[in-house]
Amino acid sequence: MIEEVTFMRNGESSEGVILKRTDFPDYFKHIHEERILASDDAQNDNRTLDFVESYLKPLNVFSRLDSSIFSDGEMIGVVIFEQQNKSRKWDFLDKNFAASFSDFIGRLIESEKRHIYERELRHRINYLENDLKKKLFDLNEAKLSLDTALEAAQVGKWDWNIVTGKVSLNKTWYTKLGYQNQELPQTFETSTPQQSPAMYATSTTSTVSAPSAPQLHQHRA
Repeated sequence: MIEEVTFMRNGESSEGVILKRTDFPDYFKHIHEERILASDDAQNDNRTLDFVESYLKPLNVFSRLDSSIFSDGEMIGVVIFEQQNKSRKWDFLDKNFAASFSDFIGRLIESEKRHIYERELRHRINYLENDLKKKLFDLNEAKLSLDTALEAAQVGKWDWNIVTGKVSLNKTWYTKLGYQNQELPQTFETSTPQQSPAMYATSTTSTVSAPSAPQLHQHRA
């Protein structure tokens, strides 16, 4: 359906009416096929006969110039220019103005749609960014809680990131093996028995003699 939004007469405006396809089938058929529908004698034009009794005669409209409004390749409305009380022969300038005006309205509508999409996109991006920040904060809090719990329970932690190769050894890992904190470099080679057999011998002894202080190994792919 198409809505004629506003009429202006003697400086006063009035609301338009809604035109339904089911009520005006012939008109909609022609307006879909023609970019500009110029009717010099609208009350006797086959393309506008649907409006004669219900609209043209009561308002004394003799000529109509209709131009389709398109948005995203679809017709969404019509701009209608009318001549009352007498007939008018629409010339090239009239038709060109009608087409330009309807195109201008179509661009305004598309611009508004684009602004709406951009606002929705910004809102979604902000939501995702805030959600990511919250998840990172929760992850850091969980890691801090885990580290605190491991230290309190005197559990040594060996954390190896397989992707980056980074190894993280906590303080208890060092002290349970008889080292000062950070005395050895935090590398994968430091924590392998092939590279440090003496250390792992100490580790074995410590594990047996102190079962309450196990070693926790985390592997992340």
